[in-house]
Amino acid sequence: MVDDRGTESLGLRYPISLMQDYFTWAALRHGLANNLVAALGLGLCIGLTVSVLVWQSRNILFGLPKPEQERLERMVFKIWQQGESHPLWKWIQPKSSSRS
Repeated sequence: MVDDRGTESLGLRYPISLMQDYFTWAALRHGLANNLVAALGLGLCIGLTVSVLVWQSRNILFGLPKPEQERLERMVFKIWQQGESHPLWKWIQPKSSSRS
């Protein structure tokens, strides 16, 4: 059973259920053209997903840009200065291998 409560809020329940049985590009276009809010929401989700994938792929292939790396180093230094009271302190502490 498909959980489509999220599509109910977008008003796409019927077009999606119809396209699950009979997918055509015309049905997709019709479903989105008649539901402008749903089309904008879907476009926003797809756009953000693609932009994050491109951004992370660039970081993997070419490394972090120098300004971003320096900004992250400054943030880590501020966390070190604040010490254990900072909420991210556990994230920057190296794991101790001498634990019993």
